Amino acid sequence: MAGSNKDYFTEMVKLLIGLGIVAVVIVFAIRMLAGAFSSEEIMDADAVAKRLMSSERVVLVGGEKPKQETKQETKQETKSAEKTDNMAASTSESKKMPAQEASQSVAIDAEGLYKAKCLACHAAGAGGAPILGNKDQWASRIEKGMDAIMDTALNGSKTNPMMQAKGGAVDLSDAEVKAIVEFMVSSSK
Repeated sequence: MAGSNKDYFTEMVKLLIGLGIVAVVIVFAIRMLAGAFSSEEIMDADAVAKRLMSSERVVLVGGEKPKQETKQETKQETKSAEKTDNMAASTSESKKMPAQEASQSVAIDAEGLYKAKCLACHAAGAGGAPILGNKDQWASRIEKGMDAIMDTALNGSKTNPMMQAKGGAVDLSDAEVKAIVEFMVSSSK
């Protein structure tokens, strides 16, 4: 009697595994018919570039809202931009602005960058991060001065390893980090 129960269990497991495999094959076939795995979509260089681009963008204050582009417009603009860049590169060597002047001429959306890069820790206090707007948590930091806060923001905390250099967002420039810190401090006074 015990042997037949074991055989019944084994057969049921085999049946369930077989049904699962059949279901996966059916779903895959339906997706193939619907064109979800078309080679054109996978190999299209523009589609690959769009998927690889970061969804986070710096919003310039007073800038124009980006328009939705068609694939053909994007290709044409890319070609003309490459031509313009090649021509400009040869003539702009002598006209380059120093990095400091260039960073000051562009307005930085500190709140947008905060939301994109710092919100995860500073909204919930993760890892001991001072919560944006919490005057008590920021008071001791503000007393040490902006230079100390900036040092921590740029180089990481010497006492809390959770606060890495630039909060782990190494793609931020020093000017962007400074703008974010100023936003956070002014929001927490």
